[in-house]
Amino acid sequence: MGLPPKQTEPEPEPQPEPQIQPQNVPQPEIDYDSEGTDEDDDELATARFKISDDMRREKAYFEELVMLKKLAESKVEDSPSESEDEDDVGYLVAPQHHKRGRGKQKQNNTETEEREATFDVGQQFVNPKTFRKAIIDYSIDKGRNIPFSKNDSTRVCAECEHKDKGCKWRIWASWDRGRRSFTVKTFVSEHTCGRTPIIKKMTSHWIAEHYQNLFKVNPYMRVQDIQETIWLEKGIRVSKDKAARARRRGQALIVGEYKEQYALLPRYAAEILRSNPGNTVKLKLDANVFDRLYLCFEALRKGFLAGCRPFISLDGCFLKGPFGGQLLVAVGRDGNNQIFPLAWAVCEVESTDTWSWFLELLATDLGTSEGAGYTFMSGQQKGLLAAVSNVFPQAESRVCARHVYCNFRGVFGGGLEYRKQFWTIAKSNTVNHFNENIEVMRGISHEAAEDLLKRNYKKWCRAFYTPLSCCDSVDNNMSEVFNAYILSARHKPIITMLEDIREGLMERLHKKRDFIGKKEIMLCPRIQIQLEKHKIWARGWNAYWDGGFCYGVREGATQVKYVVDLNQHTCSCNAWQTYMKAYEFLLEPLNGPQEWPTSDSIVVAPKVVL
Repeated sequence: MGLPPKQTEPEPEPQPEPQIQPQNVPQPEIDYDSEGTDEDDDELATARFKISDDMRREKAYFEELVMLKKLAESKVEDSPSESEDEDDVGYLVAPQHHKRGRGKQKQNNTETEEREATFDVGQQFVNPKTFRKAIIDYSIDKGRNIPFSKNDSTRVCAECEHKDKGCKWRIWASWDRGRRSFTVKTFVSEHTCGRTPIIKKMTSHWIAEHYQNLFKVNPYMRVQDIQETIWLEKGIRVSKDKAARARRRGQALIVGEYKEQYALLPRYAAEILRSNPGNTVKLKLDANVFDRLYLCFEALRKGFLAGCRPFISLDGCFLKGPFGGQLLVAVGRDGNNQIFPLAWAVCEVESTDTWSWFLELLATDLGTSEGAGYTFMSGQQKGLLAAVSNVFPQAESRVCARHVYCNFRGVFGGGLEYRKQFWTIAKSNTVNHFNENIEVMRGISHEAAEDLLKRNYKKWCRAFYTPLSCCDSVDNNMSEVFNAYILSARHKPIITMLEDIREGLMERLHKKRDFIGKKEIMLCPRIQIQLEKHKIWARGWNAYWDGGFCYGVREGATQVKYVVDLNQHTCSCNAWQTYMKAYEFLLEPLNGPQEWPTSDSIVVAPKVVL
């Protein structure tokens, strides 16, 4: 038998693998109303920080990819890819017992003892491959380079690289005669040499397999972070090139899990309906290929209808897995002015078609055909405004003022004077105030004022809102909070992502229910805070009663006056316009995949093929 290839040869370069691709170019800056809004609180501030931080990390990740590409172009291509030895199993499914073990103990092959990578004479292994893996793990664990001096299908021998300097460590294993066991025949365990920080057997393949969970949790993990993690945990230094190859391999390994979970979608949908037939699940396929999935749980639907304002924020966000896609969401407001997620869907792209499909299913769940009595707030996503108009022709439709300002800023710049006056206009409470504030903008720039008047101002200025939704918000901050809420889930395989959202909402529902149940108050906490602010703002105003249900109110000695009607719950200033019921319904738990109903459906594949 010939000798094996030398272990000191350059590590093979993997072939290009599927990896997480940018679905949207991160923007370096988000403009918010510098004066704040009545709804701004710690939850919203935290959401904005998380979103900005994620955008920063994503931007740094793709900048690093560009740098590594330039670095690679300056070097000679290495040899072909290393082979992938084993199939991986998705972490939602119970792992099968397949040949991935390292060394097998004589009497005890527990996983703990395998990981210790210790050896004994007589120790048995399944085959030379598992024996070699055990030596590699030992080499990395002990910080010693241990090359193979014999390495073929019948025998393997490894010796310390410092044998010429007196180190006696050596191991020999071969097949037993008459038995199919690969057995250690010779083992000298003593090292007289010290640890080294450079271990040749720590390949990119080994790093990818052993740190796979890091890539699942943090798909934007920088090369420097990988290097530092390995140094801190193993005391081993790896090059920037090797760390980059390991990250590429790690991302490729989890692609199999993403594909596998698409195949489980029919059973997942069946389990949701088994747990509660009142849940809504719509799985749409296109000739065996995933197209769309809509979810609305009965507990959320009943809670929204019983205790939330008739106000729904619509938004879409990119999914960051290898197959891309969009998550469409409908988020309501509870009586405490906080998010109440209602329904969500996974689809390939945002378009009039996908939004119309989503909104038609939402309309069925809400029991409305044309949206009368509802208010929908959205950004300016492609196809969304047209879909809202088509599906809910009788609903009030609003556009997020922040999206309008971002477009306005692109034309006139982001100067402080423009920004402050824009938000003053957006928050005008009456038509007269709106006209006055537009004239102030005209004094700053005639062109800017005319531009705002062409931007469908009745959909983003408070003066033109109807009071039906009892919500005067001018921006889509509820969707911001929900997007931050699901930020980490957007990188995960489809079912894992959906389960993260559902389980997070299970916990949120009971925490909100317990929180308000312990309070002996007449108003929800955030509403109480808002009321106290208005008490301060009302200093200097005087009220004059008409003897019935109306008051005339005047600001000091000025002629600024409004009429308050207690019977109608209105004020002519247009700024005045059941929390527990929203949270009294329970969102039921689900079984794991091992107990999901079997499905005779065809195997579902992801729509985007890499």
